[in-house]
Amino acid sequence: MTVSNIQITDEDICWAEKIMKLPDGAFDTERIEVLKNMTSVDIQACPGSGKTTLLVAKLAILCKQWPFKTKGICVLSHTNVAREEIEKRLGNTDVGKALLSYPHYIGTIHGFVNEFISLPWIRSKEWPVNIIDSSIVQLARFQALPPWIKDDNRAKYLPLDFMEPIDLPTTLKACSWGRLKTDSPSCSRLVSIVKSTINKSQKNGFFTFNEMFLFANEALDNLDFLVDDLRTRFPYVFLDEAQDSNEMQNQLLNKVFTRNADAHIRQRFGDGNQAIFNSTNGSAATTDLFPDTTNEIKINKSHRLHASIAKLSDPFGLSPHNMAGMGGRPDSTPKHTIFLYDNETINNVLPSYAKLVLNEFSDDDFKKNHCHAVGMVHNSDRSAPLGSDVKHYHTSYNPTLSKSQPSLNNLTEFIQAGILKFHSTNELSSGMNLIAKGIIRYLNSMPGETFPQTKSPYRLLRSVLSEINDNHVALDQWLSDVLLNEFNEEKWNNISFPSFTDLLNKSFSLSPLPAEDFLKWSPLSSSSPLVSVSSPTSQANIYTYQAYGRSIDIKLGSIHSVKGQTHLSTLVLDTFWNGRKGKTNLTYLLDWLTGNKSGKSSEGAYNQSRLKCHYVAMTRATDLLCLAMPKTAITGKTKDDLISIGWAVKELT
Repeated sequence: MTVSNIQITDEDICWAEKIMKLPDGAFDTERIEVLKNMTSVDIQACPGSGKTTLLVAKLAILCKQWPFKTKGICVLSHTNVAREEIEKRLGNTDVGKALLSYPHYIGTIHGFVNEFISLPWIRSKEWPVNIIDSSIVQLARFQALPPWIKDDNRAKYLPLDFMEPIDLPTTLKACSWGRLKTDSPSCSRLVSIVKSTINKSQKNGFFTFNEMFLFANEALDNLDFLVDDLRTRFPYVFLDEAQDSNEMQNQLLNKVFTRNADAHIRQRFGDGNQAIFNSTNGSAATTDLFPDTTNEIKINKSHRLHASIAKLSDPFGLSPHNMAGMGGRPDSTPKHTIFLYDNETINNVLPSYAKLVLNEFSDDDFKKNHCHAVGMVHNSDRSAPLGSDVKHYHTSYNPTLSKSQPSLNNLTEFIQAGILKFHSTNELSSGMNLIAKGIIRYLNSMPGETFPQTKSPYRLLRSVLSEINDNHVALDQWLSDVLLNEFNEEKWNNISFPSFTDLLNKSFSLSPLPAEDFLKWSPLSSSSPLVSVSSPTSQANIYTYQAYGRSIDIKLGSIHSVKGQTHLSTLVLDTFWNGRKGKTNLTYLLDWLTGNKSGKSSEGAYNQSRLKCHYVAMTRATDLLCLAMPKTAITGKTKDDLISIGWAVKELT
């Protein structure tokens, strides 16, 4: 029997609705078409279409009928959202347990590449695998360079990503180092030393994330049987969030799971209009682009968006869906508002938005979904005009902590991020894992200490310390103290750091110094109150507004940080990026805001990036969408056009 012989019936779909506790008829005609399709196809789904729920329903039906013992369903994505949805919807069912077990694989693209291709290939070389982490490994390789390189003032021109190859064997990224000519003897010597350092690091078991793809490609090029084996092992493959794959990922996945291969079915889910991550870690995809417009099924009905939000946001899609919004409160007439500010009134943007939100919604509404304020640029590294990034609207905003996976630079930032994580999840383990990750990063920077990469850093650290005079007890006490009690600079210097020093001294004979950069106190923000249990709403990235005996928390972040989320209301903050003469992002997009333009048309790369980002931002909210823009951007006719399409325009005073 082949996978294509499996037939999905209306009875199967009703069964899936029941087991997932969905209402009868949850899947309409266009979704039923996706569920029953047993060919290689792309599914182009609009925001709020319930794409992940649809995918999980199909997985459940397939799993119930799965005829193979040693062949499985493979689900790949950039995050574990699909796996988490299976655990949420089907975790206690037999079919859910089966999906999360052999022979099936449900996980990230990186995890799949590591487990089935690159790690077996690397181990076949008889190399160990100790750490897979780009930032740690690049820095360790740089530190391993001879002093004459590191101590040279020109070393500041040497980027850390120069410490990983762009191809095997050890082809390096083109790099100018000071005034060295690429064909000079000094440059050749430098390149030779860097290559030698990289090779030694790899043979000792230290790899970057991108290198795992390089070794995977090497394996595929050298093992003729591998592609056929993988296609036989996984005859049905799903790629979720397909639009976010970069070129390196697309090339490799296309080698293994091509659309036209007879041995398997490949279905890709996503929304090409939301491709805001596909060039974040590597070049934007050019191979096997999603969607294939010659072979796609479209889902245009959004269960998230109010009809008015669907109308306002649809023109921002590079290929508009002609969305039908079916979400939000029935029979409501939302007051979608554009707040216009100048240099004197920019501080009134968040209070004015919060006041509108309080007037529009009840406290019960706030319990269902949150309100967010987001901007395309949230961490400007140069002097820029007021309103250039999110921080200009809320001075205590900390861009590091808005990331779903924060980039943290020292241990106190790990601790404060752990406290925020604990407050947001109410799970002590989430905060302990984040802090333990920071401790392990510090230990790995010390000579003689090497901890492998792990999804459970706290468990690893506790296991090691339990074998050293039961020092895991002291670790638990220390973690509990920093997580459950007030944490600030004074406590760090006088209590937490000394006890941390004592723990590491007893466990590893290390004597940390307060002058070490990784151990220096680093506040969340120069102007923000510090996080503490007694004042959770003082978190740097939340703006709290109180009026009429009520209060509302507005969560701030970048547009990238909220992709995939659903909000009650979203405020899109105008920012500045690659503009001419201070021209802001939303100012470039006025024709789309007024409905005078739709789609990418002949726009260049910058405007297409602006459109994609703001399309994502404008399709988060179920009920109320607002914008904040500089007053100078709106002329008389433009204001009239905005009002005619459904915007309210309010000048702040």
